[in-house]
Amino acid sequence: MADRKQEEVRAAILKMRAEKGMLADSYRSAGSFFHLPFVSAEKYAEVSDIVVKLDAEKEKSLRPWAWKQPDGSYKIASGFLFEYTEFQRGYVREPVGISPKHTLAIINRGGARAQDIARLASDMQSAVEKIFGIRLEREVEYIGDVENKIL
Repeated sequence: MADRKQEEVRAAILKMRAEKGMLADSYRSAGSFFHLPFVSAEKYAEVSDIVVKLDAEKEKSLRPWAWKQPDGSYKIASGFLFEYTEFQRGYVREPVGISPKHTLAIINRGGARAQDIARLASDMQSAVEKIFGIRLEREVEYIGDVENKIL
């Protein structure tokens, strides 16, 4: 009985991950690239004002995009922040891009080097920081001296 229940849970998780393009055979990706940022209540209010001014309808259609935490801070969906930059689902900068199914998945479209991935990730971080004043932290760890090679 337990084995059957575990298989059902596994199948449900794999189905959800496939729909988001997060399975290994979907795209060449390291998975979710950025952590969700935690911000103060004041910063959350600032972000709310910015997104409503930029596109109130988009903001409304993407709710919920932030969650209040027990300590009064807010956790914000990183993918939501990218919706207000050029770095949205399906973005391409050969030989890399962003998954057409998941904004946080940087993909290798064929022949990409570590520096290509790192450069796109850095540009994505800079775009969010420029608009919102939030520096997203990478979830992915680089191996070697990748960051110094993109400067």
